[in-house]
Amino acid sequence: MLPEGRDRSSDGPLQPTTGGKRMKAFRVAPELFQRFPGLTIGVVVGHSLQLPKDPDAIADLLVTAQERLRREWGGRPPQEHPRIAPWRRAFQALGLSGVKYPSSIEALVRRALSERGVPSILPLVDLYNAVSLTHVIPMGGHDLDALEGPIFLGPTCGGERFRPLFSDAMEIVSPGEIAYLDGEDVLTRHWVWRQAHKDRITPQTRTVFIPIDGLPEVGPAVVQAAAAEVAELLVAHFAAQVQVAFATQEEPEILLASN
Repeated sequence: MLPEGRDRSSDGPLQPTTGGKRMKAFRVAPELFQRFPGLTIGVVVGHSLQLPKDPDAIADLLVTAQERLRREWGGRPPQEHPRIAPWRRAFQALGLSGVKYPSSIEALVRRALSERGVPSILPLVDLYNAVSLTHVIPMGGHDLDALEGPIFLGPTCGGERFRPLFSDAMEIVSPGEIAYLDGEDVLTRHWVWRQAHKDRITPQTRTVFIPIDGLPEVGPAVVQAAAAEVAELLVAHFAAQVQVAFATQEEPEILLASN
């Protein structure tokens, strides 16, 4: 784990924009870039999402992505894939077991390669799961309107709360854990392991925040390609207005417009 927790004094208020939308900051801790030089966090925000006219077409994207993955996989263990193995190494460097805490992309790939496959959940979730499998890179969806902001990726201070998806249990997080946070609430534990219930995607979600986590070994080009595909599909299927940006060591903060 990284030794330092975030400075809570840096968690500033929402800032209005001239266009009438509120701005929420997303920032990545400098020490994360120092620990993983070349780290790129892609961000796609979809605003004013409409109900998709053809949800079956989105479900088909997920089916196609899984079929392609199985066809091209070649029988190797998921943890040996060149875009999954770096997460095993990163977690090991952070003192985590990749077996106990598999990255979300490893878990998703394992499910896709199994007989059960990855089920259709909701059109929006199906969309980013399909792109995640296509590029073999972790990404998750968060209902931005459920968050206060700023959103922070970095080490916890300790004492933050985490309610797992579809659970009533509340966990208290130790200091130094890498997590996505909204104030005192943990949104994703262990960086890309498990998401929270607070900002889950629902049929009523109208603004979505989708971070795409690219370790140095994966490279920014993969992050950029995945972000471009997510943005294109949000426009095509949800008539969304989209924002695409990338957090890097040189530019660790992004302003996100929300409704």
